[in-house]
Amino acid sequence: MKKITFLLLTLLFFVPNVWSQCESAIALTPGTDQSGDTSSFDELFSDTCLGYYDNGYDGLFSYTANEEGESLSISLTSSDSYTGVSISEGCPSGGGSCIVSDTYGTSFSLDSGPLTAGVTYYVHFSTWSPPYAIQYTLTSTINPPANCPTAAISSFPYSFGFENLDCWTNSDSSAAWAIDQGDDYGPDSVTEGANSVFFNDFDYFEDSTGDLMSPDFDFGALTTARVSFDYWDSSGSDVVKVLVDDGSGPVVVYTTESVVSTWTTINVDLPQYANQTVKIGFRGTSVYGSTNPHIDNFMISEAPSCLEPSALSAASITATSAEISWTSDDSSFNIEVVDVTAGGTATGTATNTGVTSPYPLTGLSSNNEYEVYVQTDCGAGETSAWAGPVSFTTLCEAFDVPYTENFDSTSTGTSSSPTVPNCWSFIDGGSGYGYVSSIGAN
Repeated sequence: MKKITFLLLTLLFFVPNVWSQCESAIALTPGTDQSGDTSSFDELFSDTCLGYYDNGYDGLFSYTANEEGESLSISLTSSDSYTGVSISEGCPSGGGSCIVSDTYGTSFSLDSGPLTAGVTYYVHFSTWSPPYAIQYTLTSTINPPANCPTAAISSFPYSFGFENLDCWTNSDSSAAWAIDQGDDYGPDSVTEGANSVFFNDFDYFEDSTGDLMSPDFDFGALTTARVSFDYWDSSGSDVVKVLVDDGSGPVVVYTTESVVSTWTTINVDLPQYANQTVKIGFRGTSVYGSTNPHIDNFMISEAPSCLEPSALSAASITATSAEISWTSDDSSFNIEVVDVTAGGTATGTATNTGVTSPYPLTGLSSNNEYEVYVQTDCGAGETSAWAGPVSFTTLCEAFDVPYTENFDSTSTGTSSSPTVPNCWSFIDGGSGYGYVSSIGAN
């Protein structure tokens, strides 16, 4: 009897308290800025999907969906970078389901994805205190239901610029892919339109994994489907895996390099899925604290009949030579060697023809930066697009004497980042440090 009484008291006191917290939410006014200070809300929650960013005063707004499939987009600016924001289905605390969240920054953009008519959704933001209170401006927009296809997409080429995530699905709301303008620990740019999609590796707990999956594609009209996308991730050990799901579960068909420091177009050919209906996806796994992988300009098209080589690499580099390797099922290739140090640029004209992998480059200049491009020669005048470049710098040779160095062409450094001319090195053999300075004469 005591246990039953305790349970009833818990239900009577705890459940109304949760709902009373959410009843304090302010109704969103889509299309109109809503500004204020979170101190007017007080501290409402401490157990939401914002985690450590849920320790300050809580801003809370609500919206009840009017139309099935419509979506809610919000933009939030905060007076402090230790801010987190989320959109949840139901009250953020006490059993509500977090749809999407983002933390750390002063500017956020979130999209809810399709909403259910009649259901109330909440926008919640707080801080990793201190500070407890922030000044904010919240802007919301209601988007009409996405015109998602009722049948598999079968018209190609197909392109999607990630201006939104309409018709794409996240596997895990606590580790969701989201939309930004390339500015959430990203490249601060996009390659198409105004937005890109990213995985929040910087904020999500280590080993958090999220899959972003496309609508269905029918490859019946394609001989070999080619998936291409632009990719960026400049630091960390994290990678993104490209997925294909033919109905039996996602399969990894490609894994990115851990560091891709400039926007790079990646092509993945899928001859093994000819005449099948599939979803394409991207899997991110957080290593926490690194730059966020960004993707833009997603496309599906017919792969060319003459395929460019892949996995270009340079090895066995000396002062005058290097060995260039690549991967391909073909047997004849052309290469173009560009001397970047001498001011050269790629022309699309081969400097060596009919070569195979690995290929030894000789007669190079010491201490020079080179780029090498490789092209498949399929015969009968048919060649692939150029792949590359792979870049490398040849080693230094001993200088002739007499020799002078005035350090004027060397960039300046700091005590923690020593800079020296090419072919020089800084050896820290004691308690001091050395670097090139621009104070007065170099």
